[in-house]
Amino acid sequence: KFRTRRDPAIKTKQQTREKAKVDMEKYLGEISKLEEDIKNAKKEIEPVKYKLKTKIEEKNKAVTEKETWLERANVNVNSIKNQQNQLEKFNINISSYLKSGGEKKLKDCKDNITEIRSKIAELVNEKKEFETKGDSLDKEINNVRLHALNIEKEKKIREKVKEAQELEKTIKCLEDRISGHNIESLDNETSALAHDLRKKENETAELGGRLAEMNIKFKELDKEIRRPEYAEAEKNYMKEFVKCKTIDMAADDLNKYYKALDTAIMRFHKDKMTTINQIIRSLWRQTYKGNDIDHIEIKTDESESSGADTRRKYEYRVVMIKSGTEMDMRGRCSAGQKVLASLIIRMALAETFSSNCGVLALDEPTTNLDQENIEALTLALLNIVKRHSHRRNFQLIVITHDKEFLNQMCRADYLDEYFEVTRDSNGLSMINKRSALQL
Repeated sequence: KFRTRRDPAIKTKQQTREKAKVDMEKYLGEISKLEEDIKNAKKEIEPVKYKLKTKIEEKNKAVTEKETWLERANVNVNSIKNQQNQLEKFNINISSYLKSGGEKKLKDCKDNITEIRSKIAELVNEKKEFETKGDSLDKEINNVRLHALNIEKEKKIREKVKEAQELEKTIKCLEDRISGHNIESLDNETSALAHDLRKKENETAELGGRLAEMNIKFKELDKEIRRPEYAEAEKNYMKEFVKCKTIDMAADDLNKYYKALDTAIMRFHKDKMTTINQIIRSLWRQTYKGNDIDHIEIKTDESESSGADTRRKYEYRVVMIKSGTEMDMRGRCSAGQKVLASLIIRMALAETFSSNCGVLALDEPTTNLDQENIEALTLALLNIVKRHSHRRNFQLIVITHDKEFLNQMCRADYLDEYFEVTRDSNGLSMINKRSALQL
């Protein structure tokens, strides 16, 4: 009876055991399979671990390089901030200069110089005329003096005539005294005296004729001297002489003023060229990614003036600098470098001279530039936009066919919309406004 009771339980346990054995075999098979899979997975994971280790090392190296780059970038940012502060000071100085009417004063000074030059030319012509008049007056005064000398000669002639008359009286006295003396000796003396008398008479007649002519000339000269135009000849001469000296002094003063203004213009030109070259150097280092050129700058050479033109003339040339050595860019740079230099110079000129008109237009700025320099140019343009974003009158206009360049500009969150120029089926141009989100 007890065995009969236990049989169903034993049977159940046996069934359970059998089932457990089957399950165990099944699980053992699965475990074997899993162990095999684990072995295979370990074999497969070894190269992955090696790659992972390599990637981790590369990541650590990249992090180190990034930290180094960030340190350099911070140094560059601080340098750029210092330059920005300097530029802001320059802008404040330029703004104050412009607000105080500096450009108008410069223009007025140039106009004054032009007017002064014309006045100087007129004064020089007047001076020449006065010198000519002075020469003619000198000639007339010399003529008057010559006439006065002639008058003196006439006076001497009159004195000679008077002496001849006295001599006649003396002869007559002698004749009275010699009466009663030796007739022959007296005749001889008389003949001699008569000969002398005739000689004196001839001389007297000649001198009398000359005296008459001189009297006539003296009267004519006296009459001419008393004419109104010669009455104040010496006074007029002194007046013209003083006027001529005054013109000379005025010309000297104007020449000093011209030199001072020319020096001021040269100083202004030098300061502006220094500012432009600082901006060009900063933009070039931000934009150009090559290592063959450190930076570029504009050199000015003063040329000699020709003829009567005394204005200063400057010749400009662009040079590239590597390790302190300068070299002209003309004929020595690539097309891409030439385009980039042209863009940077235009942007520097716009920043320096366009304080009241902040519109900068760039037509196909990425022509002949490689991808790296295009990206650098994009960053430079974005920095310019960011730096001038507080100005209400600043506007950047870019014309381009480079979609990648446009995408980079749109990704910078400074561009919401752009205009696209296309042609319709009739070949007519169409301008459509596009959203930057459509790119």
